[in-house]
Amino acid sequence: MYCAYCGKQVQQDQKFCSSCGQFIAGSGSATASAVSSMPTAPPPPVFATPPVPPAPAVGTRPACRLEQHLKILGVLWLIFSVMRVLPGLTLLGIGHFGMGRFGFPFSFPFHGGFLAPLLGTIGVFISVTAVAGIAAGWGLLDRRPWARTLAIVLGIIKLLEFPLGTALGVYTLWVLVSPGAEVEYQRIARVN
Repeated sequence: MYCAYCGKQVQQDQKFCSSCGQFIAGSGSATASAVSSMPTAPPPPVFATPPVPPAPAVGTRPACRLEQHLKILGVLWLIFSVMRVLPGLTLLGIGHFGMGRFGFPFSFPFHGGFLAPLLGTIGVFISVTAVAGIAAGWGLLDRRPWARTLAIVLGIIKLLEFPLGTALGVYTLWVLVSPGAEVEYQRIARVN
């Protein structure tokens, strides 16, 4: 006689299958043909357990969202600001010395008009924000407490410099001003 559920051989007087634990219908009085002609039920479903993620190593904590973006943001500020130093110093030199010193044959509009002071002012602004951006990038990479505030202020200023400055400003504000970012930054900031 065979179990109708799993097909394992069972004794005629056995009430439950020793393999699957199902009740043997007609045990003791049923013949082997009656048991084997019974409709077979599908086996019970087997549920797989979901994989468990590995536990973090002792003494480590999972990286927060801010930590994941902080290094990228610091590097972007350094790259963007270093690229701005040379144009800022060039405009500052043109505004201060005029075009004749840079090899241009004409210097007429730069000698007493409004253009030399305007270019000098723009050069000073670009140079100062570039140096501040380098400081902000270094401070973010080194997780200094003051770097978050400086980067937020510079991010707001950079929103006006379309398209690269706007993208950097939006990314800076998204990383550093999002909900919970201040608490996360204070937790990971170095105070030395």
